[in-house]
Amino acid sequence: MNLYDKFIKWYDNSGVFECYFKSTPFTTLKDYLLDITLIENVGLDDNNIQTLEKLNKLKVFNKENSIYMIDLPGEDSVDYAYLLNNNYYIKPILSYNNIFNKYGIVGSRELASKLLHYADTLIQHGKYKSYSFIMDFNRYIDDIDLDNPTLYNNQYEVTEEEFPYAEILQDLNIKKVIFITKEIIKQDVNNYLNYLQENNVEIEVIKLSKI
Repeated sequence: MNLYDKFIKWYDNSGVFECYFKSTPFTTLKDYLLDITLIENVGLDDNNIQTLEKLNKLKVFNKENSIYMIDLPGEDSVDYAYLLNNNYYIKPILSYNNIFNKYGIVGSRELASKLLHYADTLIQHGKYKSYSFIMDFNRYIDDIDLDNPTLYNNQYEVTEEEFPYAEILQDLNIKKVIFITKEIIKQDVNNYLNYLQENNVEIEVIKLSKI
């Protein structure tokens, strides 16, 4: 399997946000695949398809001068990345930054399988309506026993430096960030959202538990 080719299929057409696209999961998959077997018939979750259809009916994906941030468990957010790209002309910028490891707290066989499987049918559109930063809500887990010797601590937090500065968004005439999560906004990404608000970038939060 050519992992670089899989990465490029996700990375292509990242445009002005290519520097924020994370390669770490792909670069660590080589060793991970020696220890696990990919899920052969992995596919899209029906709930994710239906939720995106609801959001589309609410015209969430037709807002001008906006970009998106999706913060859901990786196995779900990668579904959103694929569907937003193929069906809604919104280019996903993968912000997964975990090191894949069979003992790792972050990342799963399902996430790895979806990343690699979906790459094969990811459509490269000539033009995109917008961009979406795709995160793994489970990048860190509260109250986990880090003294457990069977776990590899590959947790991480996101920082302001991993996303576009307010000045960059303003230069691109992006006036709003639409943040989609199931219910909770984690503190690390909330710091970034607060920073944007303080610098006159509008934030719209959509909680999927409420729709």
